[in-house]
Amino acid sequence: MSRDFTAEEQILLRFLTAGEGPIATLARVQVDAAKFLDYWGLGDQSFEIEPAQGVPPLPTGDGIYEPSDKYFTLASDEQGGLMLWVKSGLITSLEVYWYGDQIPRLPLPDEVADTPNLR
Repeated sequence: MSRDFTAEEQILLRFLTAGEGPIATLARVQVDAAKFLDYWGLGDQSFEIEPAQGVPPLPTGDGIYEPSDKYFTLASDEQGGLMLWVKSGLITSLEVYWYGDQIPRLPLPDEVADTPNLR
């Protein structure tokens, strides 16, 4: 069963869809209207997104929503990356991957960068 995004999830989704132009605007419309559907697995930070009915599709095709392909380093030094996935023009999931042990939480926007900060 779907639920509203937590504040942490919503902040991260808005950050990953930030930008100017019509595609970024459509991406924000989608995440603002969407719901959290389910985690990919036990202890995983990646999750499925339930798109809202009737939102306009992105003209990007299936695959990674390229502006969202980012890296992160948490304050506790865990590192990884994240990206939004699009299917049939709709944002359908947030993938979070990491190096090493499981990460304890989603990254905050100030912990996200366009390039990796590997230590």
